[in-house]
Amino acid sequence: FLRGSAANITSVLVALTYTPLPEQNGADEMKVEAVDVPSASVFPRRTEDTERRSLIVVAINDFPTLGGQNVFNGTEDHALNISNITIDDVDATDMKVVLSVPTDSGTLAATNPDPSEVVLFSNGDSTQLVALGPVALVQAVINSVVFQPKANVNGRQYLSVRLNDEGS
Repeated sequence: FLRGSAANITSVLVALTYTPLPEQNGADEMKVEAVDVPSASVFPRRTEDTERRSLIVVAINDFPTLGGQNVFNGTEDHALNISNITIDDVDATDMKVVLSVPTDSGTLAATNPDPSEVVLFSNGDSTQLVALGPVALVQAVINSVVFQPKANVNGRQYLSVRLNDEGS
């Protein structure tokens, strides 16, 4: 509710900022009512006007998120299940994830992949597992990843995880 001269009210209205709710997008509407309450001696009748303004909130691409376990412990010369890594994206239906380990550390495999969605390859420096598809499928692939260290490799090894929501 604002009260004052037309110039003062206009200066407030032009400075208004609309902030949509989190994850809100699409059409919205703002209603503006102007009421002139006159003094009884000059204009004894109340006048008013109402207008609606349409607002379009454009969706943005939210970043994918990576969570879960950061450290995995295993035994030399034994496969290690990498199953507690979680991915999420509030606005994506498909996701691409790339897991990689240095070639001199070992290899990666997925025990539960959809063959059309998972690619394993080595580029000389690293062994990579790439999964692309619906978020739930990619998560299932991640849950089935196994790291097989090379014989007699022990100590700290590094697994790199990259997410890409393919712009959705």
